[in-house]
Amino acid sequence: MDIDPFNFADALLGIMAQRLVRTLCSACKEEYAPSADEFAELVQEYGAEHWDKVGVSYSPSLRLLRPKGCPEVRRLRLQGGWIHELLVASDEISA
Repeated sequence: MDIDPFNFADALLGIMAQRLVRTLCSACKEEYAPSADEFAELVQEYGAEHWDKVGVSYSPSLRLLRPKGCPEVRRLRLQGGWIHELLVASDEISA
């Protein structure tokens, strides 16, 4: 982009990332017991190295939620909310 790194670092205040994520419909969500394979896949997708921080381990009594589907969900097509992350520029980052 041919920008002077010094001026860019001095002008940078922060970097924001945002994303639309789906939420479960309160009218049709249902509990289910995941299989051990499904739980292992969830751990892998989340990041096995970070899973200990979650504090959830597999057991037959573990219950998760999933969408069942209802006319309201089909009418809205997508229900969701925004998540965002903000990295505030500091002297340490700008250096």
